[in-house]
Amino acid sequence: QDALPGPIYLAHPWNVGSYLCLTNTGLQPLDLARGSPLVIAHRGTTEVLPENTLPALRYGFLHGDGIETDLQMTSDGHPVIMHDETMDRTTNCTGPVASFTLREFRKCDACSWFNPDLHCPP
Repeated sequence: QDALPGPIYLAHPWNVGSYLCLTNTGLQPLDLARGSPLVIAHRGTTEVLPENTLPALRYGFLHGDGIETDLQMTSDGHPVIMHDETMDRTTNCTGPVASFTLREFRKCDACSWFNPDLHCPP
């Protein structure tokens, strides 16, 4: 398994304001009182590249201390990086993420809406 290029920050959905940090050494609570501020790329980036795509996440790792992203589940039980519960806003597919299998999900394009010259899976 490849090493993470930087930490990934996950919000506790059941505990607002509490975060976990996924690093190469595992999952641990994020110490928000550590002293220096963190630059965390929200969804990788949303201004330069289409959010929650591999190019956006790579950009976020290069230009910040880590990334923050969201997960949804496919109909066959795979976690996928997607903010919305539906595919409509950020891909060329429509419908709930939970109605797609992982194979179907990977056939969608999450970049061309942002820039017609970009093509990438969500």
